[in-house]
Amino acid sequence: MGLFTLAQAVNAKTGIKDILDKIYGFEISGAIIEQALYSILHHSNAVSSFTQKMEDELLYSPEARSDSYYTDLFAHRMKEEQELSFKEAWASSCKNDGAEDVWLCIDGSNDDCQSQCVDLAEKGMSKSHTNNNVISFTYAVTVDGKPVSFEAYRGGLVDFKAMKVVITHLVEAGFHVKGVILDRGCCNSDVLHYLRDHQIPYIVMVKGCPSQCKEMWETYGSRIKMNVEYLVEDTCLFAAQQKVSLYHSCDWEDYVTLYFDYQNGSERITALLNNLYAARSKAPRQMERGKKSSWKESMKIFWLSTKQQRKTENQPEYGESPKGDQRKGLYSIVSSLPFTPHEIHSLYQARSAVEVQFRVMKTQLGYGTSRVQCSASLKAKFLVGFVAAVIRHELALAAAETGRSTNQMVQEADKLQMQKMNSSYVYTHTESERLKALSRSWELKTFSN
Repeated sequence: MGLFTLAQAVNAKTGIKDILDKIYGFEISGAIIEQALYSILHHSNAVSSFTQKMEDELLYSPEARSDSYYTDLFAHRMKEEQELSFKEAWASSCKNDGAEDVWLCIDGSNDDCQSQCVDLAEKGMSKSHTNNNVISFTYAVTVDGKPVSFEAYRGGLVDFKAMKVVITHLVEAGFHVKGVILDRGCCNSDVLHYLRDHQIPYIVMVKGCPSQCKEMWETYGSRIKMNVEYLVEDTCLFAAQQKVSLYHSCDWEDYVTLYFDYQNGSERITALLNNLYAARSKAPRQMERGKKSSWKESMKIFWLSTKQQRKTENQPEYGESPKGDQRKGLYSIVSSLPFTPHEIHSLYQARSAVEVQFRVMKTQLGYGTSRVQCSASLKAKFLVGFVAAVIRHELALAAAETGRSTNQMVQEADKLQMQKMNSSYVYTHTESERLKALSRSWELKTFSN
């Protein structure tokens, strides 16, 4: 009974099931929530085991749904126009809940798809580095982690076109997008041109060290390290900022900030040395077995990096040795607005919200692999995954107040049962104090009542 109760609590706060009820009707809405709860509980979206896993759960449907029911539901009964209506209604709900004036964190990913019947699958940047077709999806959340929109699309579509669909949809729903925060995968001239042409401010992690930034890295790469003059207040960061035209095709200058992360840099150098020592200890055993020793390769990497550091101590050429330890802890972020290094760092920290959401979708909700046979099913399953992400985000917020992880609280709730006594059902006294604390975070009565 616990997951049902939690889902009802999430709906009371967000209205997400009410929106689904209005667009899909009670039957399909209940099936969507059931599949979302299943993925949250069992970290899977494979409908083949749904009935077996969920048959003892108190669900929204009068009986546990079979895998054939969901196959038919996803392929034939969830229409594209309904998906659009859901996105519009959910965006409006988020706007009315105070998210209309926001910085958005946007990211995307690709999934391998070997089905020949999914017309959205085509050649693209495969994560598995194989020649498989891929399908892509983009996800947008607010800086506090609330999912606001998503889009599943053709695997070969470039990033800025997919981003355009999501942003346009949110603007039409009444959002005022104060700006977007993007990872290094979106740092290319097409994306920057699109954002500038549409007057959308941006903060983007720079990929590597573009030639336009080389002079800045050479000038400040060594200078800012552990130099209090460049310390970013209340952090372990040191930074320098210049106005730079990031790409040859960009006829304007942005604010590029070069950071040195002391903590990250020292940890990565320590890891490099530990790997070196581990390889050295394994070398005798590897040679005894007639295997090639990893010691020489590890020594080569370390020797090249230290040689490069000595050779370029006065004028380090950071592009020559990508694994050189002189680059450890250094990275750049570009901003279209004249923010200070501290402001840019604080905003970019919000990227963790979307990273958590993507990690949850791929690992906690089972959406890292495409297991469908048509494009309609693919889009329907991503909608279910988005609903699951919304529910799980709310559970995470409530669980944080109890000092427990989301998974722990979900498992605690799943133990809760009801028993028929006389003519009514009551909760059995199996709820823990942590579960009571979770219910209080939503201002609900304790489960035992």
